[in-house]
Amino acid sequence: MNKLTKKVSHILPAMRISFALVLLTISLLLIGDLIGFTPNERQAELRARKIISESLAIQFSILAVNAESQFYHFLEVIVNRDNTILTAGIRNNDGDLVFHVGNHTEQWGDYKSQKSTANNILVPIFKEGKIWRTVELKFAPLRPDSFPDNIDSSIYKLVLFILIFGFFAYLLFILRTLRQLDPSAVVPERVNAAFDTLAEGVLILDEKEQIVLANKAFAEKLGRTPSSLLGIKASELNWKDKPKDTVKEILPWTSALQSGKTNMGYKLDLPVSSGAVKKFVVNCAPISGDHNITQGVLITFNDVTVLEQKNIELSSLVSQLEITQVEVTQQNKELHFLSTRDPLTGCLNRRAFYEAFGIEFAKAKKEGSELSCLMADIDHFKLVNDNYGHSRGDDIIQLLADILHSNSRKNDLVGRYGGEEFCVVLPGLSADDAISVAERIRLGIMNDSIRIYEEAGPNVTASLGVASIFDHAANPAELNDQADKALYVAKESGRNRVIRWNPRQEKLPESEVKTSESTAGLQPLVTAHSTTPSDDKEQTTSSTAEINRLQIQIKELESLASKFSQELQYSQNYDSLTNLPNQALFYDRIAQAIIRGHRYDYLAGVVTIDVSLFNEINSSIGRASGDILLKELADRLIGVLRKTDGLTLLSHTFNEVTISRFGADEFGVLLTDLKSKDSATWIIERILDIFSLPFEVNSQKIYITCNLGVSLFPVDADGPEELIRQSLAAKQHAKQMPGKNNFQYYDAQMQTFSKQQMQLEIEIRRAIKNEEWMLFYQPKVDIASGKIKGVEALIRWNHPEQGILSPYHFIEFAEKRGFIEEIGSWVLKTACAQAKEWLSLGIEDVKVAINLAPDQLRHKYLAKQILAMLDEFELPPRHIELEVTETSLMYDLNAALDILNRLHCRGIAITIDDFGTGYSSLSYLKNLPVDTLKIDRSFIIDIVTDDYDKNIVKTVISMAHGMDLLVVAEGVETQEQYDLLQTMSCDVIQGYLFSKPLPASEVTKLLLES
Repeated sequence: MNKLTKKVSHILPAMRISFALVLLTISLLLIGDLIGFTPNERQAELRARKIISESLAIQFSILAVNAESQFYHFLEVIVNRDNTILTAGIRNNDGDLVFHVGNHTEQWGDYKSQKSTANNILVPIFKEGKIWRTVELKFAPLRPDSFPDNIDSSIYKLVLFILIFGFFAYLLFILRTLRQLDPSAVVPERVNAAFDTLAEGVLILDEKEQIVLANKAFAEKLGRTPSSLLGIKASELNWKDKPKDTVKEILPWTSALQSGKTNMGYKLDLPVSSGAVKKFVVNCAPISGDHNITQGVLITFNDVTVLEQKNIELSSLVSQLEITQVEVTQQNKELHFLSTRDPLTGCLNRRAFYEAFGIEFAKAKKEGSELSCLMADIDHFKLVNDNYGHSRGDDIIQLLADILHSNSRKNDLVGRYGGEEFCVVLPGLSADDAISVAERIRLGIMNDSIRIYEEAGPNVTASLGVASIFDHAANPAELNDQADKALYVAKESGRNRVIRWNPRQEKLPESEVKTSESTAGLQPLVTAHSTTPSDDKEQTTSSTAEINRLQIQIKELESLASKFSQELQYSQNYDSLTNLPNQALFYDRIAQAIIRGHRYDYLAGVVTIDVSLFNEINSSIGRASGDILLKELADRLIGVLRKTDGLTLLSHTFNEVTISRFGADEFGVLLTDLKSKDSATWIIERILDIFSLPFEVNSQKIYITCNLGVSLFPVDADGPEELIRQSLAAKQHAKQMPGKNNFQYYDAQMQTFSKQQMQLEIEIRRAIKNEEWMLFYQPKVDIASGKIKGVEALIRWNHPEQGILSPYHFIEFAEKRGFIEEIGSWVLKTACAQAKEWLSLGIEDVKVAINLAPDQLRHKYLAKQILAMLDEFELPPRHIELEVTETSLMYDLNAALDILNRLHCRGIAITIDDFGTGYSSLSYLKNLPVDTLKIDRSFIIDIVTDDYDKNIVKTVISMAHGMDLLVVAEGVETQEQYDLLQTMSCDVIQGYLFSKPLPASEVTKLLLES
């Protein structure tokens, strides 16, 4: 039955084809006849009659001269032999009929013309050079041109012959050809039956990629029958996302046929009739014939659709697990913090403190390194609670805890013992250094309580005891006990002091404890005096001696107070690290320079110096080395400038007093008594020379750069604050200039620009709040098929007053001011919503590309945010593409790589934007989960005329294809550029040649039409 069905399925198409071929042949014959390519019997008859007439004229003329008697007999013979001649007659010159054959008078009729026609021919007979007679020949009518009257024509007979016999000849030929070309005949039925038993799909292709066998398993996955697949090219099965003109470059069986090598593990997606998409892992093995010539290929298709779905679900579970793990880790950190910290002060509680103390003590003992312990206690704390309440007491405890933290390092241990008592462990610090720290703490609590509470009180003090591991403590408890005993001595000997533990003081009675203070180091020490027998004279103390002793003690205290006052005043006016005047003193110096300038008509200049990348230097070589660098820089400035110049260390904001030795990377220079602007320029050049030479820190050479801003009195301003503000504005402009070590004088336009920047910031904040943004989309066109492959989302600002603004007007500013993350979140959400809308319209093969800014890539929750947004819109990840620039990746490559890997493994495509303008390094490119390279438009603009750009683009395309990456050329505006990119095998173009960026509604129309 199958064979009969198969034969019928062959005969019926063959009959239709044969009949069509017959009709085609007949049509060609008739057209040829119409044009004149076939013989015309009517014309042939005319030519024959002409020849007969000419021949008769010659013969009759000869007979008229030589054999007139035979003349009439010859005419009669001619009429009787030629069926086309009906009658004939001879007329003389007078018009009388002298001889005729047949019914000539009736046939000739009233024909009076002297010219021959097709049916009436006149043959003149000459004798002695003159017309003697005229022979009249009456021919039968010519064959008519119409089809009914011309049915017996040879052309129609030929048509009839072809119609009958040609049909059967064509039919036999086609049936024989079909038998030869029948793919099913290549593989025996028993082989088909064997392959049908396999669970995986199997195809066998011939050398032309035509299917000669398809097993039942593969056909059922497609919702078709095996026989319906025979003869079809495997590449025509509508494999998903397969460019039509690049089949040979991507399909595995093509590679197997061409190379003769096995191709394993290739992944392909195929939409089936049910609307689902089957995912296959394809293995191809070539089939070789004689002389190892590849004659076909055997393909197996492992259906991994369910497995892929499980992998996606597993990946989702893993992501959720990672998120949960992060949350658990964070909660553990919080719980650990709460379990180890004092709730009021944030210091370590006693249990946690002792555990950490034990570790540091053991480490110091093992390494033989320094370790000091410091005990601190608030003096008369009970009176504070009694007089001001427990709430104020808690504030005082928190104040001391803050001071302890601010004067300790990251690895120092700060613990609260309970109440108002604290303990600090200082690894690596000697006892002398610990005493210095303790002294700063003592002065800090005293000065800060005065500053905070003023006359309202309380003005509290603290006593501190210090002990060192080299005081032979056997364990942490003993070292802590030594510091506590020193603290006891400090409290018992007058309070508000620092005491270093001394083993000789331990058993002395209170009356024999005497303290003195070193005016050099401000380190109160404990000394012990042994008692000696005294005579009667020494036991009697006169009042005069007592007064003298008290006066000496008063003078010592006054001297100490004076020294403290001087040091406090110095610390309020000078930076503790560089010993340069701080900002407060700098203001005063500027004011004095302005007064002097008014009096003597001099100029004064304020120069602000910004040390570039100083935070990065601190991060790379450490803060201690950074401090050394700042000191050396200060020394160089002092050495190169005049002594009358005021030099200061400024903070980032001019109205903030800075006395801290950390985090300052900005200097200010006051130039006084200037005769002209040129004098300031000369000094500035001397300052810039400082930065051209390397700085040596810990035997390491470091190069730093700077930017300078300059304002002049009275040209730019006549007050200290205005001069500094304008100098800072000029410095900001210098930082935006290309190159390094720039300086800029202030001018009024900078003030205008600064106001514009302030206004722009206000408007951007409003735009973020009111969502004044809109997205335009620029299509990306596949060069091979001409279809839209994707779109790039481009933000526009729908400004209430200025209309639609391009990103050129606000994106760079938003990135600098920290607004880009909020704007980027809006773009992500809007683009996902639009992609979902297109998907609901049946537009399934278009990706929406979204640009990520550097600040977004540094956000550790970016991947979580994007995936959550996809879940919110129920949008498959394959419809989203993320574009990142090379430069943005380099800020933190490891962090960016982690984010991109998480997104890429979920199916989101990654594109390197503006490729060629950044690092363009294969070393990082090969490690990134990248799908596409996007060549910057700067290389495309002159690609037709500039061989350099042409070679760069060609090389990038070749390299990308070698790494299995797609290539997008942006900025394509002319047909010449398009044609050249097509010859270079570029995959996708984007630019005004096809379309400018359009609103979503217009792009929707384009996508539906495409």
